[in-house]
Amino acid sequence: MIVDTIDQAFKKIHRKNFAPESLHDRVNIDAPLPIGFGQTISQPTTVRLMLEWLDAQPGQKVLDLGSGSGWTTALLSQIIGPK
Repeated sequence: MIVDTIDQAFKKIHRKNFAPESLHDRVNIDAPLPIGFGQTISQPTTVRLMLEWLDAQPGQKVLDLGSGSGWTTALLSQIIGPK
């Protein structure tokens, strides 16, 4: 089930690794955080819903445009796998 795969991705790919060090104490807050240049790293519930709606499956090809911090791309790569 895709929700289980998303849960596993969230456990493995930590938001902290994609946020500025000055915000590491806030990465567990369910809110967008500024990453510079007027951009944000999205709040976790928004990203989770997006991934559920996308319903990406292992082995699929996904083009992620405008991912900002790279966190969503990293989560997607965990979900779909190396190929």
